[in-house]
Amino acid sequence: MNHDRAVSHDLRDRVTHIGLELAAWTRARVALTAALMVALAIGFETMAVVASAPWWAGAAAVIVGLGLGVSIAGAVDAPPGAELVVCDLRAVVGAPIALLLALTPAGGLLVPEVTPVFALLAVALAVWTALARLDRRARARLSPEGEVCTDCRPLVARRG
Repeated sequence: MNHDRAVSHDLRDRVTHIGLELAAWTRARVALTAALMVALAIGFETMAVVASAPWWAGAAAVIVGLGLGVSIAGAVDAPPGAELVVCDLRAVVGAPIALLLALTPAGGLLVPEVTPVFALLAVALAVWTALARLDRRARARLSPEGEVCTDCRPLVARRG
């Protein structure tokens, strides 16, 4: 029972930290997120129309665009400990690839029956990477030394 309470408390803390992180975003960061979301969504929507994709492709394109926009904008001016790491590339690259597979026209790489699975995978990857980016930024801001990802190496060498 105590384990369940600890997990619940940890989840509540993470949600609170992510909310506080979003509230602290500047207008420039929000504008960058919106611009990236619109650009990515338009690109994916165009592919969906050209590929005669089903109705759910548009929703998946917008959600993936938003998730990737938040992830990329969240990496700009990241506090110490929340810099980009190699692990960040997995979802930022994986989500668009999964969405592209979902938008392949009939007779393309996949049978049409499995394309919704790839769309769901793309949405899950994009949402996961956005939440992970926001959580890492929030934890780094709250930690005096800046929390460092110990699983990955930095993508860009730290200046200074």
